[in-house]
Amino acid sequence: MVGGRARRDPSRPEKVKNKNGLVLPLIDELADIIERRRAARLERIPWVFHRIIKGRIQPVGRFDKAWKTACKQAGLPVERPVKKHFHDLRRTTARNLNRAGVPDPIAMQLMGHKTRAMYDRYNIVNEEDMRDALAKMQQRLRMDGHNLGTKEKQG
Repeated sequence: MVGGRARRDPSRPEKVKNKNGLVLPLIDELADIIERRRAARLERIPWVFHRIIKGRIQPVGRFDKAWKTACKQAGLPVERPVKKHFHDLRRTTARNLNRAGVPDPIAMQLMGHKTRAMYDRYNIVNEEDMRDALAKMQQRLRMDGHNLGTKEKQG
């Protein structure tokens, strides 16, 4: 764990696409947000995120509407062609985990991906990633004593 305390937030298997429950460790700011939401809700409310419609407490029914409201409040575009989709965060998460050096099997588990193919669909490699990889390889070869201008090994 990187800093802070960890909380576990298990999902309900019947609510997950692949029917397997997912345990997501919550740390730092995210743990604080969830903890504040849990503390603020009434004891009889089972949902951390909910809404009140005509005096009735209900779970968030259509997440796309809640997402659009959140984007508006954050000053983000909500109309095409630059509209932000909640699903875009999956690619961002995969890329951030990869760039942070998190091993792929751990990243896959955090994202709920059972197969490498599904993870690769979200873990988009761009030109910057390729440049960084080649720079790391070049640095490693130099550390190993390779003269990159010739076929001979130095020293």
